[in-house]
Order: sequence, then C-alpha cells, then structure tokens
Amino acid sequence: MMLGHPALFAFGTFVALLLAVLAYRSCWLGLLAVFPLASSIRPAPPGIGAQEALFALLVAIVVLKSIADAVVATGWRALLKRYGKALGLAGSLVIVNLVVALSHDGSLADWLRGLIPFLFIGLFIPVALTIEQHPERLHWLGASIGALIALLAGHVVVYYLANGLHHPYWVIAVDEIPQRIPEALASLHVDAKGPALDRVTVFVQSATDALLPVGIVAGLIVAVLASNRRVASLGYAVSVLSLAAVLMTYTRSMLLSAIIVLAIFMAQAALSRRYFLKAAGLVLGLTLVGGGGIAALEIETMWGYRIGQLAEAVMVDGASSSVTTRLEEYRIAWNRFIEHPLFGNGLGAKHAIKFKGPEGLVEQHVAYIHNWPLYFLMATGIAGFLAYTWVLLTPAFMRPQAASRENLTFTVLRAAILTMAIYGLFFAVFRLITFNLLLAAIWEVALAVGRPARIAPVSA
Repeated sequence: MMLGHPALFAFGTFVALLLAVLAYRSCWLGLLAVFPLASSIRPAPPGIGAQEALFALLVAIVVLKSIADAVVATGWRALLKRYGKALGLAGSLVIVNLVVALSHDGSLADWLRGLIPFLFIGLFIPVALTIEQHPERLHWLGASIGALIALLAGHVVVYYLANGLHHPYWVIAVDEIPQRIPEALASLHVDAKGPALDRVTVFVQSATDALLPVGIVAGLIVAVLASNRRVASLGYAVSVLSLAAVLMTYTRSMLLSAIIVLAIFMAQAALSRRYFLKAAGLVLGLTLVGGGGIAALEIETMWGYRIGQLAEAVMVDGASSSVTTRLEEYRIAWNRFIEHPLFGNGLGAKHAIKFKGPEGLVEQHVAYIHNWPLYFLMATGIAGFLAYTWVLLTPAFMRPQAASRENLTFTVLRAAILTMAIYGLFFAVFRLITFNLLLAAIWEVALAVGRPARIAPVSA
C-alpha cells in the first residue's frame, strides 16, 4: 500500500478491505494482520490518507468485534469490572488534556494529531481476551510482531543497499549550484567538499522505529531460550536483520539501547549459569556479523565520526549540533513544564527549535521532544507523566501464572519494555503508532498470562 503505482495501490486497498471483512468474521485473524500491516503506514503522517484510514478501519473492527464477542459471552458487567476503571481514568485524563490544550490556545487538529498514536494502546483488549481463552495462540502473536520487525528492518536494508547509501560523495559548485560527484572525480576538483554519506533516516521515516532495537534484543533472547530450533533460528535471523538495519542508520541511541539491554541479559545469564555459554556464543556471533557488515560496507569511518561527535559534545561545549539541539529541547520542555506542572500544556503543544540544516540555521515549530519523560511532563504534566509511566513500565513487574512460561515470554516482554524506555529517552519514537501497538501487545500478553507482582519482578 505504500507503493505509488495505481494498480499496486488498488490491489493493496482490496487486500486491506478483504482483511477488514475477515476481521469481522474472525477477530483473531484481523488482529494477526494488524501488526504486519503497520509497516505500510507512514510513521508520522501529516494527515489521514487512504493507508491510514484503511488501517484505522481494520483496528476499529478488531477492537469493536472483540468487545462485542466478550459482551455476548460474559456480559457488560464482567467486562467493565476488568477494564472499566482503567478506561475511565484514561478517558478522564484525555478530556482534561483537551481542555488544557484549548485553554492554552492550542488547535484541535494539533491536539488530535498528538493523541491518535496513543489510542492504539487500546488494542490490548482484543488480544488479552483472545489469549486468555486460547493461550496456545500466543506464539502466533509473536510471529505477527516478528513479521512487522522483519518488514521494517528489511525495508531499511533493501533501500540502503539499492540506493548505494554506503558510497561516499563529494560536493562541488557548478554555476553556484551544488552538484554531487563520486570519489573518482573528487581528485580532479580541489574545491570538492567531502566525503559525505546520506543517511537512510532521511528517506525512510521508519528507519528510526523502536522495533528495530527491540528486534535485536528480542530476537536474540528467543534464539537463546526457545526450545524449538526453528523458532530459535527465526529469532536469531530477526536479530541479525534488525542489527543490520540499525547499523545502516548510524543511529547511536538505537544501538546503545540494544547494547545496554543485552548486557543486562548477559549478566542475568551469567548469574543463572543455565544458558550463559549459548547466550555468549550467539552474542559473539551477532558482534562478528555486525563488525563484518561495517567493514564490508566501509562505514566504520561514519560510525567513528558519530561516536566521536558524542564524545566531543561531552568534553567540548557545543561541539555536536545534534546533541546541543537535544539539550535545548530538554531545556524548553522543562521550562514549559514548570509553567504548568499539574496538567501540562496539552498534547500537540508546539515550540520553536533551531537546528543546523544544509542551508544553515533553521527554525521549526514542532510538537515533540526527543525524551519521553520530558515530553509527558511538558504535554500532560505530573498527572499524565505518572499515568504513562505506569502504562509503560507496569508489565515489567508482572509474573506469569504458570512458571513454565516465565523463561521466554516474560524475559522477552521485560527486555522489550526496557529497550523501548531507554531508546525513548533519546528519540520521539513513543509518538509513533508502531511503538504503541507494541506496547499494547505487551499489555495484552501480560494481562492474559500474568498477574501483578506483589514485590519486585521475578528475574529472568
């Protein structure tokens, strides 16, 4: 559905409508289709196009059909007893935030644009209801999410290689118009500026998706803990593909979040001694594949430059424009939170930020902050921040009803949550639909097979 050819777009529309019909007949089939289809929508669309409308239709059918089936089976009272308080509190916070946003001269369109991605967290209800009745379907949900990760990572890898983004270029001025030239011609122009590399994140919006570092971590954990060899092999393949995509983006925070969580997992493996050797071998293999890929693509200079930028920013004030821009964002968010600490400024509240672009200093008015705690403090105040923190982190403090499910399912859930939380400290991925779909899936599984821990979470 992302392809521009009319025939392909028509075919994609037909498939989406067919899936909507199937979702009405079988909520479970529609639910499994939701995650892979999420790769076809734009991460941050400026408006609602055909792709977004069809995807929203499918999600709406899945949610409403699952609720209707549950009402027929158990009645309204049982459903409201389980979800009523949480949905009522969430609805109250949304209404308060709307009033706050409008009272601060925010536009309804901007507020809706800020709210819509978080509505997809409500998808947790259908799967929780389904998996409770059919726990054997849990692995199919994992396969559906794995397919989404593979599609996102594969798109990045294919685009990067097909367009030769690993090849450096130089820039010369021809009649005062910048022109790109390859390395072979650069030696003929003493005034050529370079080398430079294009970033795939400029062309593929989903290249910064949180599911990529989650894919590295979750795929490796599945490879280590899964008893089925085929499942373990598929998990490792997803991990390798996700790592390749992350390395091609040159995004430090994505790689860092995956490394931190894998280090924690390895520490737990060393303490348990049950699967340490297997985990160490697979991590070593992942490291060799990553290092070999960097060497083969000859992008070690770019990664060295990106890491060097970060080191310079720490030691020299203003050395890295990207880092200093983020720090300026954080300062703005904190100041706006101080102005309205209880309920914030409202979702969609915009602020001016300056950054260095190709044509010099650029100023834009944006409605995001590259840090989830500061974003929610600014947009929703203490009330919204506490609510979202509870939503994001609570599944990590749940444990399974059956001890046999602990090793794999909840280890993957906790690792995914931790990866998302760390990566969200540096990137505004928490405002993307895929991020909230994954968070919904985590809640679905946690509610279906787990219960709140009375004390600390059980170690993996």
